Amino acid sequence: MPPSEQELEYEITLARNDLEANLAELQLVVREKLDVRRRAREAFERAKVVALAIATRNVAVTALASMAIGFWWSRRHAS
Repeated sequence: MPPSEQELEYEITLARNDLEANLAELQLVVREKLDVRRRAREAFERAKVVALAIATRNVAVTALASMAIGFWWSRRHAS
């Protein structure tokens, strides 16, 4: 015996609900994946800024240390 119209409507409703749930889950996964890429890009940009600050500070410290050593060396040999 073929399914009744009510049974067909019920099966169609179940299939539509499954499809909508799967679509919602897929959209969530895609959003999370895109969000991970955005966060990684932002973290990389922050790391670049920090690395530049460290390099700049190290250059300044090295310059000051060189000047201090040069001053000390000149005073030591001037005597």
